[in-house]
Amino acid sequence: MIGKELKLEFKDNEWPLEEITHDRNIARAIVFDDEGCFYFVRADRDDAFGKATHIETPGGGVESGEDLEEAIRRELSEELGAEVDVLCKIGSVSDYYNVIKRHNISNYFLCKVKSWGDKHMTEDEINDFHLATLKLTYDEAVAEYEKHKDSSIGRLIAQRELPILKRAGKLLNPDCGFLRPTKYFRFRTGAIVISDGKMLFVKSKAADYNYMIGGAVKMCETTETCIVRELEEESGMHATIDRLAIVCENFFNGKDGVIDGYDCHTIEFYYRMNVTPEELTKCKTVTDDGEDLVWLPVDEIEKFNIKPTFIKERLGEFLNTKEIIHVIEERDR
Repeated sequence: MIGKELKLEFKDNEWPLEEITHDRNIARAIVFDDEGCFYFVRADRDDAFGKATHIETPGGGVESGEDLEEAIRRELSEELGAEVDVLCKIGSVSDYYNVIKRHNISNYFLCKVKSWGDKHMTEDEINDFHLATLKLTYDEAVAEYEKHKDSSIGRLIAQRELPILKRAGKLLNPDCGFLRPTKYFRFRTGAIVISDGKMLFVKSKAADYNYMIGGAVKMCETTETCIVRELEEESGMHATIDRLAIVCENFFNGKDGVIDGYDCHTIEFYYRMNVTPEELTKCKTVTDDGEDLVWLPVDEIEKFNIKPTFIKERLGEFLNTKEIIHVIEERDR
């Protein structure tokens, strides 16, 4: 996986905002073991947030005099009884609990279990939240977060933690790409999704342009599996493949984000996708990485800044032929 730490911000749309009276600095972790299983805590609560059951990453408030790594090691020992290797920081999330007037700054780490010992939970964690440890596969964990969106607190936690879990999944199952001192390579897919004369794009938050939804192929993954997975992860829509439309060899100078200043080379497979009307209603407005999803009119596509540029210049050709088009794009090199 190639990328910077996530830095996400979310509002609390579950409760009205009256005032925020305090901040809480928090250390949390995505914890996994040699089997590739993940560890979470399940809480059963009946408090200001209402009566609810939800899952959450282990972790808690940073104590006075602690740095973040000290805090996460202590929290994992207390809540899980786990001694861990702290592999990296995944990112941070700023969000709010309006009902208790609190601003959360959650710092997330990727940690691997080294050994297990006794838990040392607080009385509140035992008596008020009835915390229990859950051992889940990646897919089971995603399903648990989705399941507990039936409560307000469950939705707030899923909003914050699903992007972190998905980034951890990418870190542990690496993309087909690499960085060298001045070079960047990536093997990726893109989805051509058109509905009612409009085409789906992602609006980059790093620079003023739009790019086609999709992402990097993982090791040992086919491009067909990749594009179905990426489209569902980024847009929330499950789609089927119509056909492979474009194979692109793209060479360009990186000018934003993690690729800024690199000599870039990507191999891109673009698929025309079939999406049912029911699935279209599920389309998100923002990706898990905080970038807007936008539908741009096909007949006005030349007005927009699209990367790679050939997409808008040859869109009519791509849409009106059944042949696979091979493109070598070098103009931005």
